[in-house]
Amino acid sequence: MGTRDIDFFETLLYCDIVRGDHSTGVYSGFSFDPKEPVEVKIRKAAVPADVFIRKKGLWDEVKEEKRPATHNANATVTKLPKFLVGHNRYATMGEVVDRNAHPFQHGSITLVHNGTLDNQSLLPDHQKFAVDSENIAYSIDKIGIEETIKKLNGKFTLVWFDAKDQTLNFIRNKDRPFHFMETASGDWFGASEEDMLMWLSKRVKGPTAKRHFEAEVGTQYVFEVANGVFRFKEERKHELPVFRYVYATPGYLGSRGNSQWDQYDDDDGWDRYLD
Repeated sequence: MGTRDIDFFETLLYCDIVRGDHSTGVYSGFSFDPKEPVEVKIRKAAVPADVFIRKKGLWDEVKEEKRPATHNANATVTKLPKFLVGHNRYATMGEVVDRNAHPFQHGSITLVHNGTLDNQSLLPDHQKFAVDSENIAYSIDKIGIEETIKKLNGKFTLVWFDAKDQTLNFIRNKDRPFHFMETASGDWFGASEEDMLMWLSKRVKGPTAKRHFEAEVGTQYVFEVANGVFRFKEERKHELPVFRYVYATPGYLGSRGNSQWDQYDDDDGWDRYLD
């Protein structure tokens, strides 16, 4: 990334405060040696985006990396990231505290999630996690994205880096949008709101858009970081699950006196279960 790209990302992160001011987080990928794997760096806090950007030890730590120069112990080398992923949280599950801010990291997976699951209990070891988004990161690391997708009952856009294959991945369902912008120079930007993405690219004289489009539902967009280069690799189609809820209120259950919930990978209609 160039300094212009990073400045534009900062503007996007700042303006995205309108989508959530409970917490802010960023993860970035650095490569000092093209032959070595990308190293992920995370900073997050239960603060709004404007505070995150200004407060020392947060944004300033992920937008660049400094290391001692190999030729001179008294000198430093500054590297800019290969990619940046930011998230502004509006808390729907879990306390508003630093540990519940995005991104979450488990094993090789570093992830941010826009949305809320309706039933987190389908995910492995769900009882361990107060925040559904962290449970998703854990699940992808344990059982992979193919199996995790089948268990995502709710709303989501997911953006995760997989350190094993050095890829940055995006996928959404119908309940949460995501928009891409490819620049004339071959760089990529993305945001939940297309209007914000395009307006800011023009307002702050940001990168020139070559094309922009909404991500297709159920399509995993895969970008690889290889030999020091970040580039689009492929699209992978997924069949997303659809859940049917069968429910009843206490009034319908009579002597049973409690509600009952069952789920089926069938349709998304609602039916009453009469006893």
